[in-house]
Amino acid sequence: MSDRTGALQSASLWLGAATVLVAFTLRARRRASQQQQQKQQEKTSTSEDHSSKGKKSASSLYVRPRLATPEDVLAAKRNPIPQAVKPKHAIVVDAIPKSELQSVFEQGVLKTYSEMQLPSYSRYEKWTQSCYMEIDDKWTPRPKINEPLYESLKHVQEKCRMIFAQWYADLYSLDSVEVTTLNSFVTKYVPEEGKNEFGKHIDGIKVQGSLVLCLPTDEPNDWPGMLVWDGPKDRGPIGKDPRPEHHYVMQPGDALLMDRMVWHHGLPITKGHRYVVVNFYAVNWKKVSNAEGL
Repeated sequence: MSDRTGALQSASLWLGAATVLVAFTLRARRRASQQQQQKQQEKTSTSEDHSSKGKKSASSLYVRPRLATPEDVLAAKRNPIPQAVKPKHAIVVDAIPKSELQSVFEQGVLKTYSEMQLPSYSRYEKWTQSCYMEIDDKWTPRPKINEPLYESLKHVQEKCRMIFAQWYADLYSLDSVEVTTLNSFVTKYVPEEGKNEFGKHIDGIKVQGSLVLCLPTDEPNDWPGMLVWDGPKDRGPIGKDPRPEHHYVMQPGDALLMDRMVWHHGLPITKGHRYVVVNFYAVNWKKVSNAEGL
C-alpha cells in the first residue's frame, strides 16, 4: 500500500513539474511570436515610409514611451532641468513723462514732503525717510498721512495703478484684474548713514505687487541703480542668492514693477538727493477671470 502511495505522489510531482514547464514554454513561444510580429510591423512601416517618399503613416508617428526607472528619478534630482518662467518684474521706461513729473515735483513734492518717524513698535522705527500718502485700514503700524503730498501726486498715482494692472494682467494672462493701493509713500534718500539706502528686502507678505517710480530731484545724485533678484533658481555658492541678479539704472519717469515676494535693493548714494514714489498693491481675485496657473 505504501509503495502505491509513493508512486502516486511521484507521478503527481512529475505532472506538476511538466505543467509548469509547458506553461513556461508556451509563454516563451508567445513572447517570441509577439517580438517577431513587432519586427515585421517595423519593417513594413519602414518600407512604407520609403515608398511614400517622405509621407509618414499614422502608425509610424507613435512612439511608445519608456517608463522612468528609479535611476532616472535620481538623475533628475541630481541634475534638475531649469524651468522657463515669466519674469516677475519689469522696467517701464518713461512710464510717466518727465515733463509732467518735473512740474509735480517742484510744485508739490518739494513743498510738502517731510521726514516721518514711524511708530516705536515698528521694526523700522529708526527709518525716517518715507512720507506716507495712503495707508490700508488693516495695516499696522499706522504712520501719519501727508494729505497735501497725496493731493499733489494723486493723478500720477492713478496712472501708476493702471500701468501696474495692465502689466499684471499680461503677466498672468488675465482678462481683467482689479488693483487697489494698500500703501503709498515718497522716499527721499540722502548721503547719510541710515538714510542713503534701504537694504535688500521684499515688500511684505500682504503685498501682492508693487511699483517704484523714479522722481526728479533738486540735487543731482550719483545713484548706482536698483538690483532685482528674479528668475529660475540656480545652485551656487552657499550664502549667494540662487536667483539671477538684474541691475537697472532708472531715470526720472521710469517705473519698476514687481510681483509679490521679489527681492530688490536700491543701491546707496554718496551725493545728492534721490526721490521715489513707492506703491504697494493688492489684487481682487474675485474679479479676475481666466487665471492661468494660480
